[in-house]
Amino acid sequence: MNTDLKQIKKKYGEDMMRFCRDNLSLVLETPELLPKVLEDNFAPTHTLYNEIDEWLMQERFISIILEKAELKQKKEQVKTDKTPQEIFEELNYTLYECHTESDIQKFRKYYDLDEELCTFKEGNRLATHHVFFAVSNNIDNIKREDFPNPKREDQYGTSIMSLQFTRTNSVLSIKNRYNHSVLYPDSTYSNNLDNIYPGLTYAFKNHYGFDIKQEDGFKLNGFTYANDERWYPYSYEFFDTYYGPDNYIIHHGDVQKQLLEKEKYLVFDYFILDLVNKKVSLFDKRMEDSFPDTLQDIENIEIKKDAKENKKYIYIKQKGYEEKAVIVLDDKNHILAYTNNNVKNIGDNFLCDIDYIKEISLNNVLHVGNKFLSNNTSLASISLLSVKTIEKNFLKYNNVLTSISLDKLESIDDNAFKFAPYISYVYLPNIVNIGNNVLYNDCYIEKLYMPKVESIGAGFIEKPYRIRKLCLPNLVTLGFSSFNHCANLEFLSCPNLEDVSGNFQYTPAVKYAYIPKLDLDKQYVLQYALSNDALIIDKNSEKKEKDKQLIKQINA
Repeated sequence: MNTDLKQIKKKYGEDMMRFCRDNLSLVLETPELLPKVLEDNFAPTHTLYNEIDEWLMQERFISIILEKAELKQKKEQVKTDKTPQEIFEELNYTLYECHTESDIQKFRKYYDLDEELCTFKEGNRLATHHVFFAVSNNIDNIKREDFPNPKREDQYGTSIMSLQFTRTNSVLSIKNRYNHSVLYPDSTYSNNLDNIYPGLTYAFKNHYGFDIKQEDGFKLNGFTYANDERWYPYSYEFFDTYYGPDNYIIHHGDVQKQLLEKEKYLVFDYFILDLVNKKVSLFDKRMEDSFPDTLQDIENIEIKKDAKENKKYIYIKQKGYEEKAVIVLDDKNHILAYTNNNVKNIGDNFLCDIDYIKEISLNNVLHVGNKFLSNNTSLASISLLSVKTIEKNFLKYNNVLTSISLDKLESIDDNAFKFAPYISYVYLPNIVNIGNNVLYNDCYIEKLYMPKVESIGAGFIEKPYRIRKLCLPNLVTLGFSSFNHCANLEFLSCPNLEDVSGNFQYTPAVKYAYIPKLDLDKQYVLQYALSNDALIIDKNSEKKEKDKQLIKQINA
């Protein structure tokens, strides 16, 4: 192995070294050239090749290296006499330039509450960036609910785009309407204007004087371009701050060099573990994630690496507790699992923007605040053995969980498990109150066990096609648009239900229904089932010998 390849292996890993050896031999012919080109353009990290391979960007990476080594002529830029506004008009968009904070806030109305841009919350983006919004002329007809499985460049995601250029060196970020519900939402169209329309890059340069840095449109997913003109790996972006492995945090383009000392700090997701002062903190306090609050009074921190699994295990001893909290990280320092049985209360926004965690165990927690893992799509296992109350937006958008079992839960607020489509089994034996839009749009549910529930809000399980039997003996109130489209519901028993206007419609398979307190004619319940001669057991049925067996069958 020659000296250049040894340097590359040390700084970028063995996979990157092999890739360079097999694909960049022309550059390697000049001693010391390839290591210099790499380090001038890419911060040293062993994750570089993994990102290139994951996103199938081998050819683009080779192209940029050859260009930087001046072994390939630069691609000629497409030129045009059109203004950016004229180009967007041809694409059926209107382009707006923001000159004041109030100009920016005018576009907030287009974003879902959980998907608002950090730009709207920051309040001073114009001090560091030129801000534009490109809005589809058809935006009012493009609805979020029509896109349950979002993709970054789909019709909804690009129906409004925020184009933001740094004032210092015109580094561009094209921000998506989904914001943090898709991967790399701040790199829409790979941050290359010519991917929107050939010549758009030149139009912005010609009209506004923006000398956009990304010659030939190069963009490497998972990396951000910093003010030192190098690419850095990152896992998350919030408030124009990029967080990545190897302790990289890039804030408004500036690399936070004090955090690079690995013997003192460990950056994971968007948190900083201070190994000297023994505390976990947020770099940007505006994020308000309550995760650090669960790791107070740290006495000792132990980090073990598992080379075989490519994971890190962080063991944290807290004052007054024998059991250690455990954080498991992957090779990019994403949290994969978290166990902490020392905490009893979870505040708001707990890991609300962490997308890679798969397992969580908090078995002594009694109360969970708002937005608990609300944008996580990966959690497969959750253990909350003691939890009694849960606030809004609990595990919203989860795409993995197939069952819910929370034995002691008594109350859960709005939007819990909303857009979590694969849940099929719900076991909540002590639940009494359920908010609005809980389990909304969860079509795979087959079994519900909630014998104590008294109140359910609107939008509960919009289309539960698979439920065959529903027995809710203590249910009194049921919000609008719940349990509609129960296409296979055969047995229904809600003996105390008093008001269900607009529910239990489109249920053609019902055989027996025991809902004695409802006026079926006035409340439009089971009207399609009635047309098929379903047997509706009336309020006196418990006294009739012939109906007793039917009631037992429904309630069994």
